[in-house]
Amino acid sequence: VTSLVLFRFFFLMIRRPPRSTLFPYTTLFRSEIEKAIGGKFIFHGGGRVTFIAGKNELSANDTAEGFRKAGILYRLLEVGAVRPGVSGTLFWDEPEANLNPKLMKLLVEILLELSRKGQQIILATHDYVLLKWFDLLMDRSRDDHVRFHALYFDEESGEVELQSTDDYLQIAPNVIDEVYAELIDEDIDRSMGDLGK
Repeated sequence: VTSLVLFRFFFLMIRRPPRSTLFPYTTLFRSEIEKAIGGKFIFHGGGRVTFIAGKNELSANDTAEGFRKAGILYRLLEVGAVRPGVSGTLFWDEPEANLNPKLMKLLVEILLELSRKGQQIILATHDYVLLKWFDLLMDRSRDDHVRFHALYFDEESGEVELQSTDDYLQIAPNVIDEVYAELIDEDIDRSMGDLGK
């Protein structure tokens, strides 16, 4: 599927009128998204989208990319393009890209709730914070099931290998975690200066 076909499909989806009856979780997500981004998106039709924050109305093009992602997720829910148990798998490549870190936890909460309602979700990420929020917010008592997959190049075999687990801490090798740990170690070393040497 080419990106042009995907863009056309996406454009048609956001132009659809909202469902006459929203699912209760859609209304909840709208409230949480609007609170987190400090405003709301208005889909006027004909492809015109604006962002309203207080008395200010901006073109969506003048709004932060991360805010637009939150607005688009809400819109896909509002028009029924994403309907847990009905619409098929939601594929999302690097949802954290250009996303304000303050929105990361909310995004994970929404995705987990959609999963609880029957939505299969497949994400690709290189982001420690996103992965860690899934690890921390996953609630096995609510039947949450997150499967982590790591693709890596195996020096010995010369092949790309796959390692899968239900426990984030069991991902090995975990380059994302290793790089983040290196960053923290470097920060601690700089903060400590010559202490302990």
